[in-house]
Amino acid sequence: MIDLDQKIVPVNLLTFDDANTALGSINVKMFAEVSRLTGFYNGPPVPHDDPAYIVVLARNWLDNNFPGWN
Repeated sequence: MIDLDQKIVPVNLLTFDDANTALGSINVKMFAEVSRLTGFYNGPPVPHDDPAYIVVLARNWLDNNFPGWN
């Protein structure tokens, strides 16, 4: 947004529970992993019964939407 010289950026802030309800738990976990893989989040992975599955979902999403991201 800085590159676009935007001064105001609209956002929706959700608690983790609200995001799970609105987006679905698996999507929230996947997008947290997308952020982690791309360096925009440096915290731990969001807990999931099958963390490898979340990593695969996140990598596939990135590959489909941002070819060459890695």
